[in-house]
Amino acid sequence: MLRRRRLSLEDALDGVAVYRRISVRLVNVDLIEALGIAAEQGLYAYDAYHIACARTLRAPLLSLDRRLNEAAARAGAQTLEV
Repeated sequence: MLRRRRLSLEDALDGVAVYRRISVRLVNVDLIEALGIAAEQGLYAYDAYHIACARTLRAPLLSLDRRLNEAAARAGAQTLEV
């Protein structure tokens, strides 16, 4: 983004500052469950992994991807629309 001048250095540094305020917690997610969701819903494994994580944490999945939100709802995960 910097190289193509789509983002100024100041904006990039502001983004890093915001990113550093995000609380991150590592969570173990059952890969067998995620692969099952992928197979059942016709998703990429990484999308299914997000759904499995949301179900494990009993937290809503936040995505702008309508298809992923629909698959999450079918898989029994809560979703949060934006």
